[in-house]
Amino acid sequence: VRDSQQRVVILRGANYSGLEFGNFLGRPHGPEEADFAQMESWGFNVIRLPIAWSYLEPMPNQFDESYLDEQVDPVVDFAARHGIVVVLEMHQFQWSPCLDGNGAPAWICDGHDYSNDVAGQQQAACDFFRGTKAPDGRSLMDHFVDVWRLVAHHYAGDRRIAGFDFFNEPIAYTCLPIGVFEHDVLDPFYRRIRTVVQDEGAEQTFFFCPSITRNAGLPTLIEPMGPNVVYAPHLYTETFGY
Repeated sequence: VRDSQQRVVILRGANYSGLEFGNFLGRPHGPEEADFAQMESWGFNVIRLPIAWSYLEPMPNQFDESYLDEQVDPVVDFAARHGIVVVLEMHQFQWSPCLDGNGAPAWICDGHDYSNDVAGQQQAACDFFRGTKAPDGRSLMDHFVDVWRLVAHHYAGDRRIAGFDFFNEPIAYTCLPIGVFEHDVLDPFYRRIRTVVQDEGAEQTFFFCPSITRNAGLPTLIEPMGPNVVYAPHLYTETFGY
């Protein structure tokens, strides 16, 4: 990563979780500016800020920018006041509130009988990446792209935002081979989102999260996505023993 004078920038920071779980401003465990003062004292200059699709499109084709205005923007302000830039990341953990997780809106479960366990979460993820339709007849992936269009429009030209991480830990290993998933589904999907984001005037860096299988130490078959891209896997090597 280089700045406008082509000097190498070392990013030091951490995830700043909460907004994806609904831990909003003023609630117990919600964001506080004091957190950023503490991170500044540690020498942090970046946070990865997870947000969630479910708050941005609570019903199909009904977009709610107030989540960005009222919850995300104040946290971005906290960070900026302490010299910290933000990587916005669209999070999923256990896929959706309808499956006791977060990320995709609960309406993605409408018309499906997903079991409320890991198997159901994995099936919902597979359905998403295999083009399952939303209740309005458009694909869930189309809706996800629309949400990124909203986010990109909101933050176009905003120098407090260092980059965008389009999807936390894409998961489809129970239904698609790794190579097929990354080459035929994930790479084209990322390119599509990136085009939409750039068309909205948002030129921030793309932080590329590969398939979740890379986190376990398995190889990745991604294609080059440059320029202005950071490869951003989550290497849980201690957890999986690699």
